[in-house]
Amino acid sequence: MKWKQLLPVFAFLIAAALLGWFLPSVVFHIDDRLEADHTQEMQIRQFDLNYQSNLDTASRLRLMQSENGEPDAIPLERGIFLQEQDVEEICGQFLLDLTGYSIPELDHFYVMPILMNYPDEGTFLVWAVGGLVNDAWNCELLLDDQTGLILRCSFSGPAWSWTELLYDFNYGLPVQDYAASRFSQALCSHFNARLGSRLTAAVETEEENELFYRATLILSDGDREEFVIPFEILFEEGVFSIN
Repeated sequence: MKWKQLLPVFAFLIAAALLGWFLPSVVFHIDDRLEADHTQEMQIRQFDLNYQSNLDTASRLRLMQSENGEPDAIPLERGIFLQEQDVEEICGQFLLDLTGYSIPELDHFYVMPILMNYPDEGTFLVWAVGGLVNDAWNCELLLDDQTGLILRCSFSGPAWSWTELLYDFNYGLPVQDYAASRFSQALCSHFNARLGSRLTAAVETEEENELFYRATLILSDGDREEFVIPFEILFEEGVFSIN
């Protein structure tokens, strides 16, 4: 999945934030190939509180799945539609639903707004969030600034410690079955809450055994399928990811 390709970009941005490399009016260049007029447009959009992305939700989700090139990533000081507290509340609820761990303040997580520019597609703002859920498990998330929707997420930890990720694990079930059920419910709950009444989310299993669980999160408008988001759990590798 393309998530692993973007991790070095976000790691670099996070390091920059920790070192205090953000200035109110500067554009952080990830790609030196940006043309001058392109850079100027980014500077304007960084301060335009009426900023509107030209991409709808389905297009943003599609770009998260695309293998065609890397976006230019520009760190910002704040979001437009969401603020840091909003992002922490959304992530905290998702983590509670998914793991059973209550992390209401996320004070040991990084929370960073980033402008994502796909030169041939469009521009939109995301929040990069990440940190340790507990001593064993790490999570990374990308949230859409406009809707609060999780566009991508990844959890990683030791393969033997799934029961440590699942705080209220039911030992009457195989861990694979319990994890698949718990994660599916958490994703549906999050997407249904953020999408409102027009679209509904449901999970359809593709493949499953003791080594992995692969499924799709289907966003539908009535009987019409609008978008499909893949997710998987790799039990022997200690990985859960969507998109």
